Amino acid sequence: MTKLAKSVLYVLLSVVLFHQAAWAQTQDQGFEAMLMEKWDNAITIYSSMTKADNTDQNAWLTLSNAYLAKGQKDKAMEALSTGFTAKPDGPLAFVCNARTLLLQNKSAEADEQFQRAFKKGKKDPNALRQIAESYLFYIAPSDRKPNLTRANELFKQAIEVNPKDYQTLMSAGYAFREQGDGGEAARQFEFASNYKPKSPLPFYMLATVYKAGRLNERFIKNLDQAIALDNNYTPALRLKADYYYNVRKFEKAKDAYKELLEKGKDLVIEDEMAYANTLFLTKDYKGCTDLVEKIISKDGSKNYLRRLLGYSYYENGEYVKGQAIMDDYFKIVVPEKVLASDYVYQGRLLLKGKNDTLGAIKYLGLAINKDTAEWPLNEEMGNLLYAKKDYCGAARAYQVWIDSLKTEAKSKDYYKLGTCYQYCKSDSMRYQKALAAYIKVTEMSPKAGIGWLYAAKASNYLDIDPTKASEAEIMTTFGKAKPYWDKYIEVAGGDVEKNKANLIDAYSYIMYYHYVRKEDAQARENIAKLLVIDPANATALGMRDNMDGVVPPAPPAGGKNK
Repeated sequence: MTKLAKSVLYVLLSVVLFHQAAWAQTQDQGFEAMLMEKWDNAITIYSSMTKADNTDQNAWLTLSNAYLAKGQKDKAMEALSTGFTAKPDGPLAFVCNARTLLLQNKSAEADEQFQRAFKKGKKDPNALRQIAESYLFYIAPSDRKPNLTRANELFKQAIEVNPKDYQTLMSAGYAFREQGDGGEAARQFEFASNYKPKSPLPFYMLATVYKAGRLNERFIKNLDQAIALDNNYTPALRLKADYYYNVRKFEKAKDAYKELLEKGKDLVIEDEMAYANTLFLTKDYKGCTDLVEKIISKDGSKNYLRRLLGYSYYENGEYVKGQAIMDDYFKIVVPEKVLASDYVYQGRLLLKGKNDTLGAIKYLGLAINKDTAEWPLNEEMGNLLYAKKDYCGAARAYQVWIDSLKTEAKSKDYYKLGTCYQYCKSDSMRYQKALAAYIKVTEMSPKAGIGWLYAAKASNYLDIDPTKASEAEIMTTFGKAKPYWDKYIEVAGGDVEKNKANLIDAYSYIMYYHYVRKEDAQARENIAKLLVIDPANATALGMRDNMDGVVPPAPPAGGKNK
């Protein structure tokens, strides 16, 4: 052979080998797309294979399954018809016929064609696999799902004939997994890995079996094995990251998504979005902001990203920018897609950026209306309303918040509630409600003077005016505040300097209580105690003089009669 002839032969062989390798790669990609249920990808790949070789019946048959999986029965029938025409005398032609008959609801005739295909294709692993795969996606009119039992019976027959065929083992593993037989599915995928040890796909599919069985350690181990075989293997990288995200292990998810973005191929914008989510959830707000700004500059169609950016701006302290991006978000989002947290962040951004308290209250209210789980926001609303001196609104917000708590509120919370009720002038029951709140404070913090003090002050306003009451009314009705003042003196009397003003009110009330009831001894006792801490107290001096027959007494400090 001449040098020229050898050179030409070498070129021709190189071209053939290149096309064979490309075909094998395309076939592998299509097969993988089917196992991963990426039907659109599978349709694209197998369609291109049939265009490259119109006689590729294996491609036509798999294409028909992809169409069936998508519910496109007419296109599946077209693929089967063309596949049969390509080679009408081979075993795969009988499979095309059988599937067509199945889709025409002629199951008995289909069985006959499958038997002929089996007989003629005993040495053709593709034919035996395609017979079994015929039942993976076909759903009989009377059924709600494929006949996986039949499929697996046929896969077992195919494996008995060709126990080392990689694609048959993989398809069988898929079928057993779909049937819920995790043990048999895992066995088939493990066998398949022996015949294609450098492929990450069997380990990926094994991982999906263990994930379904909630065997999480084995799930991660097999994903790691798939990645070890191909550190750019996107499906395993993505599934690992998604898993950690879904089980709320956000630090691990963040690392996994970062690895996916650095190593993965055929990435989609959702991968970057998921990474941005984990940055936010792990409180890397600056990293989240930088990434989301980058994504939006490439594709501004994902309005969700505006939400995430607005949230991140708030956490970064960039309130004006955050409120502007949330304004854009609300212009685009449809109402049913709005989250309660959107209203929360918008309200807080308005408060921090523009000091717009009313705007903040409005959006916090919208958040609560959107999701009752946000009822704790009523405390925040109460604080804002209190700052605006809207005591009635604050009281309503605090009351709803306290009522929604799963555990008992704290004494300080009841104190705030009582104060708001006391200042809510439009509520005719304000003092009764305030007293009830202050009594809760005394129950929760009995050794603190504040609860007893304000319970006494609220009770003052509920007392009758002794100057306008009959003796009988005084004896039976006047004195609602006395038990609270008594307890206040007991708790706070040890530090006169600190509590002097309130102790003066307490002794003033008690001495007057005894005086109007003509209990002179007790009245004189409390007059004396009051004069010890306030020697020039006019009320006490006047009452003592009156009792000595000098001048009439003055009413006590506090109370509605003041």
